[in-house]
Amino acid sequence: MADQLEGPARELWHQQLQQERGEWIQEVEQVLKDDERMTVEIGDEKQQLEILVLLKNELDQYSHVLTTRELELASDVFDAVARRENVMVGRLPSWFAPSELEWFRAKKTVVEGGEEACERQAAVWAKLHHPNVRKFFGACHVGKGFVIHEACSELPLLPQNEPKRRARARKTRRERVIAETMNKSGARWLEKVTRTWGHILGCALGLQYVHDRGLVHEKLSVEHLLYSQASQRGVLSGTGLMLRQRITNTSAIDAGPSVSSDIFAFGLAVLQVIVLDRSPDSSHSIMPESLPSIRPEFIKPSEWNLLTKMCAPDPAERMCLADIVYEISVLAKKKRTAAQVNMPSNFQVVDNVSTYEIQSLGMTLEAALEEIEQLLVDTDDTNLRSVNYPVYDRLLDIYNQLSDSLKSPSLSLVESFSLIVLRLFDTIDQYALGSSCVVASICASSAVAAKNYNLHHDIDTFLRISNLQNTAPAHHWRPMWKNARAYQDDMLQSYFKNPEFLMSQLSNDDDRSEAITLLKFEVNSQLGALRGSLASAELLGNDDEGELPLWFIPPYQVQLGNHIADGSFGAVYEGEWLDTDVVVKQVLLDQTNKENREQFRREADLWFSLNHPNLIKLYGACHQGRPFFVCEPACHGTLAKYCRGKTRRTIWFAIGEAALGLQHLHDHEIVHRDIKGNNILICDSVDGSPTAKLADFGLSIVTNGKADSAPDDNGALGAFRWKAPECLQGAVPSFASDIYSLGMCIIEAITGQFPWGNTVPDSVVIHNVVIMRSLPPRLDCFSDDEWRLVTRMCRYEPHHRISIGTVINCAFNLAAKGGNHRTTP
Repeated sequence: MADQLEGPARELWHQQLQQERGEWIQEVEQVLKDDERMTVEIGDEKQQLEILVLLKNELDQYSHVLTTRELELASDVFDAVARRENVMVGRLPSWFAPSELEWFRAKKTVVEGGEEACERQAAVWAKLHHPNVRKFFGACHVGKGFVIHEACSELPLLPQNEPKRRARARKTRRERVIAETMNKSGARWLEKVTRTWGHILGCALGLQYVHDRGLVHEKLSVEHLLYSQASQRGVLSGTGLMLRQRITNTSAIDAGPSVSSDIFAFGLAVLQVIVLDRSPDSSHSIMPESLPSIRPEFIKPSEWNLLTKMCAPDPAERMCLADIVYEISVLAKKKRTAAQVNMPSNFQVVDNVSTYEIQSLGMTLEAALEEIEQLLVDTDDTNLRSVNYPVYDRLLDIYNQLSDSLKSPSLSLVESFSLIVLRLFDTIDQYALGSSCVVASICASSAVAAKNYNLHHDIDTFLRISNLQNTAPAHHWRPMWKNARAYQDDMLQSYFKNPEFLMSQLSNDDDRSEAITLLKFEVNSQLGALRGSLASAELLGNDDEGELPLWFIPPYQVQLGNHIADGSFGAVYEGEWLDTDVVVKQVLLDQTNKENREQFRREADLWFSLNHPNLIKLYGACHQGRPFFVCEPACHGTLAKYCRGKTRRTIWFAIGEAALGLQHLHDHEIVHRDIKGNNILICDSVDGSPTAKLADFGLSIVTNGKADSAPDDNGALGAFRWKAPECLQGAVPSFASDIYSLGMCIIEAITGQFPWGNTVPDSVVIHNVVIMRSLPPRLDCFSDDEWRLVTRMCRYEPHHRISIGTVINCAFNLAAKGGNHRTTP
């Protein structure tokens, strides 16, 4: 507050504050001296525990702003309350948070069952980081316990909760033909059904991740199936989870909550979503205990077939979750293409299939298949070859049928076939130069087999719609696929049983470290829960790397896509992780240096521990081989790019959100160190309004580690124009230097140019900032209030700069009174 006042007003406010603090001290001292009043104030043992926990949290957070007397008095209160009933309070959990107000657009949910139930739920949920699991921000386990999480809507979405539609690109020729063959009401119905199945698919992916982490639901229901406004996808709630029992024999499968019981409950929950979405009869909203004996008319046969397989009375006959995820994705795809059966007869054909070009590869279909075969022949990895050759053989048979056909196939048919070929090519190409470690090979082949399972199903669907023959031996793929998976499972099981022998077969420390890490991951995943042993898990724990980090993602789960950018820290790619779009940041780091490896793990620990709507979320990382981070994508680009042509209200709201993210870092004693325009990203909408998030705070120390050998780099990425003067002179970055850098970002957002313009040399910038102690010239586009905020954030002396809390207040005040005039496009 003091930062927002000037002159006499500031002095008067400070005097009043000191008076209030003195009165508070006197009041507390009187309570401590009065036993009877003290007894009334602190309440029963439950309330005393709540007081102690909240007091300890406040001391941990704000002791640096309290006077010596205030600290002594707080300590006296703590001791007096603790002595009453001999109540003890240890170290607070890292997820502890007394209020949801710390997070923007967050909600809290009360947890029934008392302190222990809340602690259990928070401890489990805090470890889950997946795009299809609702984000967890924190929890308070004392008093009326509650968890804090992102705001979500229940499925199915009601009209008022539907996301605002972005302007659509021009429709393709096929989309226009489909639209012309359907009436408007039919098109709207098709779009609605497609969207609902897409949300259900997101929930299924979340459930698959939860099961892979060795967790199940105590009682899964439709209330666990949600829609995230922030990411615009279906998400699983994250509540009501527990560790599933380690299965030692088949008779134990049905004991208590299990994967099988989750699948049954998920099927019933999906049924209820469909009913609520389509049935006008409100009586159907009651959660059923089993499927109805007769299929309701508003449920399609293909949908009913899936539900009956999920809700089979015999647990052994229920469909596995991998098949469920695939079938749901197929249903969604069928909804999108259902009208294509009415395509008119004047469609294009391909006269010569062999010369049809796959544009993204820059080669013909024939050349692509030849390249796939060559990659399979050249690879030394027999495991990957064994799971990919069956897919290649099927595609080769289809290609020959299309080439030999007397009737030219349609363009749409050849396009569909080429997409399947492209997917196999990408899979093989990604793993062709993979790790030489035998464990990595087995694990990677297992992941590829799971991907190829979907490819096989897509080939089956292609054969059905194309009327091609499926009689060749290659198309009887299931036995071969099952045998390959069984071999992979047997090999992993042998590694679990005899890890010492495996270690002796590996030639170097890097391979041994990688093998141990991957085996630990499998022990912690579904494979470990079903077939691992505690003995092998404990043995694998006796290595230099220690316990496997919660954030670990094995390389074979991540598929790289388009290259986005390069930096001194490494390269950035679009990617896919567990069927979800992500951003992958590969880090250039000398892994032979133990200090570098430990440094990377510290950075990942730091980033992974943070949960805030205005910080880019880290889903996980890999510290083996070439290290990388996996984080959420930003579909709207950087702050500077987003602000072009936007209103002042929109710009200042985004700046305020970025400041909230920085406040969360500072509250956790974290200095960002590298704030600049392209490290403030704009992500998917929340209630139709894009959200600003800080990025790359997890790479700050990694980048600075590289800078030690490059003295001219001046720190992270050489971002001179955004750096505070003290940092340009070699000082360690601080909270105050972060404030300065954010001020430079405001200049960039308002003007559309770099601070000091786009053409001024860096040497001139450094001279102006350090020697002349000046700021960039004020442009006419700044109002007086806006420029006043920038100057207060960018004062030369660090201790004269305003706090992040003041920046937040000013930014949202400017947003509130900001007009609709726009910046220069």
